[in-house]
Amino acid sequence: MDIEEIIDIFTTRFLNVKTNNFIFTNVESMAFLPKIPPKCQITTGDTALDLGISEALNIQIDLSKVKVKDILSFVLQYLGENTKMDFTQRLDLLRFQGQLHNLNIIVQLLFYNLDSLTREEQMLLNEMYYFYSDYFNVSSFIPGDYFQTHFLKDNRVLDNRENYTKIKVNGTLNLVRNKKI
Repeated sequence: MDIEEIIDIFTTRFLNVKTNNFIFTNVESMAFLPKIPPKCQITTGDTALDLGISEALNIQIDLSKVKVKDILSFVLQYLGENTKMDFTQRLDLLRFQGQLHNLNIIVQLLFYNLDSLTREEQMLLNEMYYFYSDYFNVSSFIPGDYFQTHFLKDNRVLDNRENYTKIKVNGTLNLVRNKKI
């Protein structure tokens, strides 16, 4: 898969009830991020997932500038809401999902510059991957082979069959799917 195919993932997507989260690894340059459109046309094949929403907003979040605990507030401000919502635990994601439901909006959160996160911040961010929502999904672009940790609190672990799809970016920005961690 080349860089245009990465961009296509965030231009038109089929959402499913399993997982819609991605971890893009070995990303040498984030220069392609401005080419990702602000909106993505979405379709679903499952009536349980059909919310009557035909597009998702692609929201890019630079984690060297936005603290993990401020992600939810950042997204809500991006959507024009003045609601402050700290992200300190899994329960906050339920409240966030409820707010997106009330707004009738689906968002795709695109994270980059994760290398500045502490291990505890990474574990908190992993909660977003672990939490399934019809109203948001997450993708991360990282230069290394993997997150600092795939663990969460309470001895839970991210599972690539349930929580995300890992895609390794080759140096030429060709993508190779990698099912194993």
